[in-house]
Amino acid sequence: MPQVSVVLATFNEEKNLAKCLDTVQDLADEIVIVDGTSSDKTVEIAKKYGARVIVRENPKIFHINKQIAIDAATKDWILQLDADEHLTPQLTAEIKSEIRNPRLPKPGTGGQVSERLLAGLRSLGSLDFQGGNFYPYSYGGEKNTNYK
Repeated sequence: MPQVSVVLATFNEEKNLAKCLDTVQDLADEIVIVDGTSSDKTVEIAKKYGARVIVRENPKIFHINKQIAIDAATKDWILQLDADEHLTPQLTAEIKSEIRNPRLPKPGTGGQVSERLLAGLRSLGSLDFQGGNFYPYSYGGEKNTNYK
């Protein structure tokens, strides 16, 4: 089965992070967290879950850290979440099923997951999954510099 990186950018998320990471344990082959120098226990919590943590400044454009987390991912597929989002067991099963589905773009082709899949994932998770991005790592070895 293709492997999945779960990536997050965090800043002072100790109240949310454990619940989020609890729900990705059955899906994530790798967890990457870019932390914007939190002053709480965010980094400590992330490390307890085996996350690879990159600590750097907390930029005004928070998406810079999200992009750095995506760029640091090493697996076939990337699920980008915010720390206040979590997956239901049903959504985890659906994601696993969909990444095995040969109709999806293959990693490295530059294709995005279809709007059908994104809509399906959002509806399956209802209130438990709002937003987030799920797509194949498709940079072909070159890092995306949209936010740098």
